Amino acid sequence: MIVHVALPLPLQKTFSYYVPFIWEPFAKPLARVKVPFGNRMLTGFVVGVTEGGDEGLKEIADILDIFPLIGEATFQLCAWACQYYLAPIGLALKYALPSRFKVEKYLSVRAKAEQTRHLDGLTLKAAYTFAGKQTVWEYYRAEMVELYDSFTGSSFAPLEESGITPGYQARLYVANVERRKEEYLRVISETLEQGKNVLFLLPDSHTVGDYFCRFVTQSLGKRVVWYTSSQPKRQMETFFRARAGEGYLILGNKSAVLLPVGQLGLIVVERPEEDEYRNEEAFHFNAVRLAIKSAEMQGMPILLGSVSPPLDLVNLAQQGAVSLTREELFSQTKLSELRVESGKRGHQLPAELVSCIDQAVQENETIAIYTPRRDYASHLYCLECKKPFLCPDCETPLTYHREGDKLACPSCRKSLAYDETCAQCGGSLIQFSATGAEYVEEQLSAALQEPRVLRVTGESIRKKDAHSFLQVAQTPGTIVIGTQILSRLYDLRVKRLILMGQEEFLRVAGYRAHERVFQIFRNLIDALRPEEVLVVADKTSLIGAAQLANEEGFYEEELAKRRQAEFPPYVRLFLIEVEKKTRASGQRVVAEIVERLQAEGLGSRMMGPMLQKRGGLRWRIVLRGDESSVPPVLSWMYGLSGVRMEPDPPSI
Repeated sequence: MIVHVALPLPLQKTFSYYVPFIWEPFAKPLARVKVPFGNRMLTGFVVGVTEGGDEGLKEIADILDIFPLIGEATFQLCAWACQYYLAPIGLALKYALPSRFKVEKYLSVRAKAEQTRHLDGLTLKAAYTFAGKQTVWEYYRAEMVELYDSFTGSSFAPLEESGITPGYQARLYVANVERRKEEYLRVISETLEQGKNVLFLLPDSHTVGDYFCRFVTQSLGKRVVWYTSSQPKRQMETFFRARAGEGYLILGNKSAVLLPVGQLGLIVVERPEEDEYRNEEAFHFNAVRLAIKSAEMQGMPILLGSVSPPLDLVNLAQQGAVSLTREELFSQTKLSELRVESGKRGHQLPAELVSCIDQAVQENETIAIYTPRRDYASHLYCLECKKPFLCPDCETPLTYHREGDKLACPSCRKSLAYDETCAQCGGSLIQFSATGAEYVEEQLSAALQEPRVLRVTGESIRKKDAHSFLQVAQTPGTIVIGTQILSRLYDLRVKRLILMGQEEFLRVAGYRAHERVFQIFRNLIDALRPEEVLVVADKTSLIGAAQLANEEGFYEEELAKRRQAEFPPYVRLFLIEVEKKTRASGQRVVAEIVERLQAEGLGSRMMGPMLQKRGGLRWRIVLRGDESSVPPVLSWMYGLSGVRMEPDPPSI
């Protein structure tokens, strides 16, 4: 017997191996096998089986599973994802199982015949040691033993899937968090009562995830399980419970979308607009897109909840592919605007803003100030030689962090000491601009008398329990300064919310800039529920309070712009990067790619190539197209040295 194995490598091909006779009964499609590859051993999945002799092929080293752990539904979803995201099937299948997967550790043997009593109660690993792996597996084939997991005590058997039913319905629910919670609990409870499992996708585990986990656990108790890689044992428990159709609510982030779930009856996605649903590792995918496709393929409902849905979902709703329900939002929130001169924020905070904050502190109000940057300044400029501060390795503009008094490169992560002089000319007249949370904190500390200031960023929340931050932040008279993480702190309540720095975000965030500003604005209000919102903007800024408050007008205008410019959601973008150490070698590869694309009639759909310095030399090409025309053309690039492809890049 010969098996064709998909390995977790960036190669669009499978590899064939010979299966010894004793292992043939267990060499089934989707089984995991360990095989020699070069001078190392790799774990892959069997994706095909053919009859035949060894034909000079290498033998498999081991079969890891007594039966395949992945079902047909998961395999079909992985296969579709590979075609849609230009990824090898071996990389996708790797994401279908827990990251640190040790199934034998949590399985035990239950004897079903007198001859196997000596194995009863042993862990599977111990049984292998005592009787031999082949013997245990033969006992299992002869139904003389069965396996059970230590979490449920249930028999460990091949996955029982729901099958395809005519119940597919994609629904977009636009409402504030309290109304979303009510709707989530209603549809989840109905599905669990039918004995079916529910998959609930959340953008993270430490803020939004923790908030919703506490909410559903209060109502559903032990029927809630978490699929999180940060807790391997908990992840394994969820893996086993998800296989049984016993009515479990499975919470997880992007990695849970490919988890094999038995009797899956519903998928829920909270805040589908969040970039955390994008997997940026070896296998690039968007978990929201996969969740919708999974529901479609299995014929089940999917509910997506948000106050600021992404443009692609709004576009699908306008086409009738997704049903839309919208509730009244933010009608009680007072919205105002403060326009300032463009250059003022680089030197000091506007006096009107400082006065407003001071008055609120005196009245013992809790204030939240949002700025898109966590550093002190994202641009440093020498007024003597008229040059910006650039990274010496990749020429990216350096940012300045007051903590540690250092310069940092956001591209190559290089860190440099800051001595208050220009590296080009030695000058000391340095201008800071594009200021962030560190700068705002310093300015308020200097302008106000003993202010109670708390700076919160995503990094600080991950290092420390979010609840400890909230206890301090909720103290009356506290000024909370933070980045986008503020939009996820649902347990924090503020009297007043101040938004700063939108104009800087618009300059650097690419074609999605207006969409991201709009989403952050609405998510901040949804999470913090302020009575008043003040938007601080440059007089030249293209987006202000009126534009942010006009939901219907924003989506209509932004979709019209995207359609005219031929950008998502009306086309897909495919980023091709060529990275080489020398200009000559890079140009040869780029020329080959450009020639091939032009020969395929895609020359007019191509932007670039553009050369950038990022440590070495990097050329970037962006293609506009769709999944029916572009991916087949791009698939030949796999295996080209120094070439990387990214479908649907978040920014270009």
